[in-house]
Amino acid sequence: MSHARYALSDDEEEVPRPTQPSSSYASVKESIRSSPDAFPLGLSVKEEPIGETRSSIVRLAHAWLNERGAPEVQPWDASMVEEVMDQIAQQQSILDSLASDASTSEEEHFRLNLVQLDVERAKWLLRNYLRARLAKIETYAAYIMSHRDIELGYARRNAAGGMVTAPNLSAPVFVYCREDCGALPLPNDETAQLAKGTIHLLQYRDIRVFLQQQRVELL
Repeated sequence: MSHARYALSDDEEEVPRPTQPSSSYASVKESIRSSPDAFPLGLSVKEEPIGETRSSIVRLAHAWLNERGAPEVQPWDASMVEEVMDQIAQQQSILDSLASDASTSEEEHFRLNLVQLDVERAKWLLRNYLRARLAKIETYAAYIMSHRDIELGYARRNAAGGMVTAPNLSAPVFVYCREDCGALPLPNDETAQLAKGTIHLLQYRDIRVFLQQQRVELL
């Protein structure tokens, strides 16, 4: 298959990073009063460190992109999902309390609406991530049961008789390199240089290990 590469511009404008959620009612209210851009669950396009040092909502966004782009079910990160659900529940509780607080001004109510939109965006992201996983589990239920212990209970309930439908590991995927991954041999004696910050169109099986190592991400 053909190989395409696109370099990302270093001059691309970045969205300001939102503040992180606070468990303190007073501190959250003060944050809303002082900064209209304080979106506790906001996503940023700014590049973040790899792995656990990322915020849970940013990890979820990248997990959704990887799940949507990969032909097979990706590893389940229970702690990430639990953290996002806890943050959503905590933030919604604070928003509800502030909305019913008589001391909350009209301007603060407007800012609360902006934060509520951000919470709804996080809910949408979580729902679509889970739907993407369940759709693949239903499609490849028999394959999953015979190859790996992932969402096994759900897969058993959705396994059908007949031939096993397996994911197409040769499917083309767009890959963004978060770090240098070296040269990747391609058919017809071609080579792809997987340099940090570049985007490539490759077969999934060729970058599967890099994806598991969180060195690349799917787009």
